[in-house]
Amino acid sequence: MQVLIDHLKQWAWLRTLLMALCGVWFVLAPGTVYSTVKWLIIAVLIVMAVPALATGLRDRRSGMGDAGFVRGVSLLIAALLVWVLLRPILSMMPLLIGIALIAYGLDRVTSAKRNQRYINVSPLPQILYGILVLLVGIVLVFNPFRSVLLMLQVSGVVLIVMSVLELITVLRMK
Repeated sequence: MQVLIDHLKQWAWLRTLLMALCGVWFVLAPGTVYSTVKWLIIAVLIVMAVPALATGLRDRRSGMGDAGFVRGVSLLIAALLVWVLLRPILSMMPLLIGIALIAYGLDRVTSAKRNQRYINVSPLPQILYGILVLLVGIVLVFNPFRSVLLMLQVSGVVLIVMSVLELITVLRMK
């Protein structure tokens, strides 16, 4: 167990640095994060397709079947679909989540008085919560792609905070 702890301590500085750098990148340039992840996914799919196509062509010549070839072509089609459809799919997710949040927020606001358990407890916090959820849903519906970029920026802030907390933990362990 001590070996594992020593190993974690040894790489803690690198982890902290990488988390902080990724967090700053997410906060300052979320659009490039989106593009980089998109092209990384496409590249991985293509790299996975090449050996499958090579194996499939070799198997096809020897009469062993088309499974590798079908897999390679499927991976190439998946890469093409990611290239063409990633932005619309990503833009639709906040829209659908926004519609669900609007419905949930409206339900919270309208049922706050009905769900009140005690007479001396105000339903105002439930109403405010419902209004807040409703506003978040409206933002997601009317600005879906910017919402994705904002989510990346929030993730960046979380990564920066995590790296600072990890640094504090490393310093305490010494």
